[in-house]
Amino acid sequence: MAPVSFETEEAKIQVLHTWIERLCDPQQNLCKPLNTTLAQRLDNSKPHAVAAADVRRRVGSISLKGITSLEELEILEEESDEQDSDGPVNIRKNDDTVFEGNYDQGVPHGYFRHLNDFGDLEFFGCFSHGTMVGVCWRSLPGGGFLISQSWDFSGSNIIYLYPDCRTGLVGTFQGCDLKSAQPCEVVSCAKSSDSILIPLMSKPRDLLYSFDHASPAVFCRSPHLPDPYENLFVEVKPSQIANAGQGLYAKIDIDVGTVISFYNGVRVRSGHDWEKPTPYKMLLDETSDIDLPEDMARLENYRATLGHKVCHSFQPNSETDVFYHPRFGLIRCIATLDNIKAGEEILIDYGYNLSSAPTWYKVAWAKNQKIIRGLPDWKTALFMNNIQLGSRRSSWLSDYNA
Repeated sequence: MAPVSFETEEAKIQVLHTWIERLCDPQQNLCKPLNTTLAQRLDNSKPHAVAAADVRRRVGSISLKGITSLEELEILEEESDEQDSDGPVNIRKNDDTVFEGNYDQGVPHGYFRHLNDFGDLEFFGCFSHGTMVGVCWRSLPGGGFLISQSWDFSGSNIIYLYPDCRTGLVGTFQGCDLKSAQPCEVVSCAKSSDSILIPLMSKPRDLLYSFDHASPAVFCRSPHLPDPYENLFVEVKPSQIANAGQGLYAKIDIDVGTVISFYNGVRVRSGHDWEKPTPYKMLLDETSDIDLPEDMARLENYRATLGHKVCHSFQPNSETDVFYHPRFGLIRCIATLDNIKAGEEILIDYGYNLSSAPTWYKVAWAKNQKIIRGLPDWKTALFMNNIQLGSRRSSWLSDYNA
């Protein structure tokens, strides 16, 4: 990448965001120009020296199947997976899978990038003779990012960026799961020793977050600790929909395609009710649903996530999607379908199956069908019928008087 001149801290943040866009763009061959000038970036004369504390930065191999540790490679008794020759590699599949890199003497040496068929960044980082230098990046389903000094994204001082790439958590992670971290914000960015951009974070706030997977026994250990990202976008107020109770509202103007809220729940098998199924149960993925206990629907009991407060509409301005949250694991999120103004209510289409939907949903569906088909509701129909009867009566009286 060409060197950039930073004039202000905000300009640095914009440079970071532009760089992230390139990082996730499957159309660009990001690693080729970097590896072309590899000799200028790394010391190619000898293998990179590794301190005892940095052994975890060594890898056995990296390929489309992922990264293999030295220990795993010894157990498998195989060489770098599917890489028989040295030099650059550039694999691009029809499903948009991307794998770029470079090998020297059978080991990873250079910049590597792997995008999976969902468009998620599995890995981006740089190796010197099999040892990772600087930092590496990966994305999580839904739009978050992890930045780490170890290729397995485990250890301390790891940065998690929410989808806005401004709000973050800094602390200890094990893989994708949060062990202990504090919220902070991106204030600038810098380049690591391998020229990979690193977000510079503000002083952490005095709050502590940890992995809190929902279960039937304990739904949430910190039910009143709000999510720092969600708290920027939405709040709960009485819904404008009749008899709907509380609803979710935008606190600020929000652009289309923005993740704004999270929908946490207990994971259950699809098609199988757990002990206390509720109206809040939602599809999670191909094999699972998530459900929220009804007592957790009240804010006085739970407000760590607010997605369960969003109300239904057949003309929604938002939708749900899958999201991997470092605190809650795989859950659903709410993402905008339109630009939304501050104070506007967030609405999604619940998409219930009519055969098992609650009565209120069936009534709402029937009303919506009348609107779609241009059929009048009963009040309009009665009013029009009275007008027609009145017109006929006037015509009859005129004929009678004549």
